[in-house]
Amino acid sequence: MTHTLTLDQVIELIKKDYTAFAEHFYKVMRPLQQAEQKSFRPPIGIEPEFIWKTKRLHELVLAASRFIEAGKGVKTTWLLEIHTLIGDLHIYQQQQQQENN
Repeated sequence: MTHTLTLDQVIELIKKDYTAFAEHFYKVMRPLQQAEQKSFRPPIGIEPEFIWKTKRLHELVLAASRFIEAGKGVKTTWLLEIHTLIGDLHIYQQQQQQENN
């Protein structure tokens, strides 16, 4: 069974009854979207910890630099987090080096 509509038919359907158009669109597009997702896309994973920690460290250093340039003091919590992130990333780097040797 084909669900093909011409552009003029689509425009007319939208003008007459948006609900009918939405139902037609859902009826045709949903199975296509589901098939595409199953066959072409792997499930979305999660960003590795070392990547988000590296990004966070970068953001904190940039923010601290902006505060210093503006003549403001850097927040202590930022400095503590920078220190913690550097330590975490250093540990990660050591683990990677051990795995490669």
